[in-house]
Amino acid sequence: MSASCERSVTLLLEGGIINGWVSVLDDSCQQVLIERRELTLDLRGVTFADNAGIALLRGLQQRSVNIVGFSGFIGRLLNPEIPHS
Repeated sequence: MSASCERSVTLLLEGGIINGWVSVLDDSCQQVLIERRELTLDLRGVTFADNAGIALLRGLQQRSVNIVGFSGFIGRLLNPEIPHS
């Protein structure tokens, strides 16, 4: 599910960022970024991400993609240097 306006797109993710879904998410994100639109990933509904999923999210963070709504588990994997409670 996604919401968009002229300059930005928000993708609301659910379930796991795993296996074949990693490439599906990557393709969707690349399309938005190619169009030079601001991208936000809302991870409120994400329960798990495998190594490939975390690597993709880290790469997207480095490309200034906003990642919001993640659980403590996902947060620890994305930002291991930041203490989490």
